[in-house]
Amino acid sequence: MVCWLSFCRVKSSGHQHLDKNTSYVFVANHQGAFDIFLTYGFLNHNIKWIQKAPLRKLPFVGKASDIAGHIFVDNSSITSRINTMVEAKKILEGGVSLIIFPEGARTKNGKLGAFRRGAYRIALDMGLPIVPVTLNGPYDVMKRNTYTLHPSKLELTIHQPIPTKGLQKEDIATLMDQTKETIHSALWEKYK
Repeated sequence: MVCWLSFCRVKSSGHQHLDKNTSYVFVANHQGAFDIFLTYGFLNHNIKWIQKAPLRKLPFVGKASDIAGHIFVDNSSITSRINTMVEAKKILEGGVSLIIFPEGARTKNGKLGAFRRGAYRIALDMGLPIVPVTLNGPYDVMKRNTYTLHPSKLELTIHQPIPTKGLQKEDIATLMDQTKETIHSALWEKYK
């Protein structure tokens, strides 16, 4: 609804790749604040977010995320990170999926940044398929560190799930490269 109320045109594709009863780890590029509205509104899957711990302190956002059952990552220690993984495993039972921005922060220029390993570790530990998702347009709607809205076209592309059963920690780097290339392949030219 937020996308439409902001006069953004939305296109989504790739839903045929998903099974509603299967849990996945979705990994998506992070272009801007509208990534959240785009994925919530058009991914059409039961998802929980992994968010940075400081977001818990934001008025309304923190409380709403707690109520919705999202997971906050505390990177202050190894123990905190392990506790985050344990919490994620509990939530992902029963067909609920997880969505993570492996870049960790919104892009400054619309282009892909370096990926972090957390999403891949969770997927391997739980034997869940990873689904790359390409988001186009949120960068143009509301750039990082601004509150000015620029109605634009938004696009969400769901790619084929990548099975992780049987993979080892040594395979994470290859998996990261594969998902990054897949996400990059569907970016609009101006974001490549």
